[in-house]
Amino acid sequence: MVITNSKTETLRSIGFGIVGVASHHSEYIPKALQNISSTFLVGVYDEDRDRAARFCSKFNTHLFSSLDELLEDPRVEIGVVTSENARKAEFAIALARANKHVLCDKPLGVTARESRAVISACESHGVVLQVGYLSRYIDEVQQARNVAASGRLGDVRFINAENRVDSGLVKQLSPWLVKKDLTGGGSLVEHSVHAIDLALWFSESPLISVYAVEAQNLDSTYEAEDNFAILLHFKNDSLALIDGSYCRPSSGRRGDVVMDVKGKKAQLHLSLTSPELREYLGEDPQTQKSSYGIKGASSEESSSERMIQDLLNSVMTGSAPLADGRAAEKVNVVVDAAYKSLDTGEEVKVRI
Repeated sequence: MVITNSKTETLRSIGFGIVGVASHHSEYIPKALQNISSTFLVGVYDEDRDRAARFCSKFNTHLFSSLDELLEDPRVEIGVVTSENARKAEFAIALARANKHVLCDKPLGVTARESRAVISACESHGVVLQVGYLSRYIDEVQQARNVAASGRLGDVRFINAENRVDSGLVKQLSPWLVKKDLTGGGSLVEHSVHAIDLALWFSESPLISVYAVEAQNLDSTYEAEDNFAILLHFKNDSLALIDGSYCRPSSGRRGDVVMDVKGKKAQLHLSLTSPELREYLGEDPQTQKSSYGIKGASSEESSSERMIQDLLNSVMTGSAPLADGRAAEKVNVVVDAAYKSLDTGEEVKVRI
């Protein structure tokens, strides 16, 4: 199978290999690849062979007997890491050392130090690193980012972002997330990171401090926090309030990101479950301009397709993907600071 670029130059198709299928996000990869003619799934490796076998049966793909077998297969040019959080850095570094481009599900590492190690390995071996911050590839988010960057809102003063989902759904999709040693913490490191990433992306000012608080867990089966809030303080004295908690199973809330971006001139309301993007202009609360995204644009499957297309472009051109390692490292810095703040009860200074 071949593809052609805009200059009609013939290019080869690119093979993907998946390392670890613990995360339910792993299922979006073969679905996306089926819709991108320039790609194909070579196969899958997971230490849990029963889990890997079920995945391979569902998507009719090859089961690698070992990680080395996947790394040594010349057809695999891009490795996708969708393992438990605690194994991501290890697997991503192994792929980079085997000269495979890397798409790593979020978070890149459970700490900023782990993320830096992955970034260093990818840079040393000259491979592209992309991190699975799918929210950046959603149509409504990109529309909102363009509005904010255009200056129509004026200086951004406050961002209120939440990414909440029922704990029962989390346990159904990825049961390992209740385990602290596999997750790397709780919902702060696993689930708030989408909202943190968007807040950093929308802000025009460096971040200077992080303050976090947690309440009693909503679900006692989680070994770490599932109910918390984070306050980000930027150099221009703007703020962002982040809530990535898991809801009670009875709440009926499936997710996903809801965000308000408030500037001096106007504000944006972004809801990815609708999907819709609302822009409020001027001081009159009745003055509103609305635009609606394409139906289905907010699905993780379609966002995965956009993400992979961006990765392919980076592989072909050498440009950095929209969600690159440095962006992921910044999120890890915030998460590290938030956990330190939970431990000390104090505001934690950062420089990103």
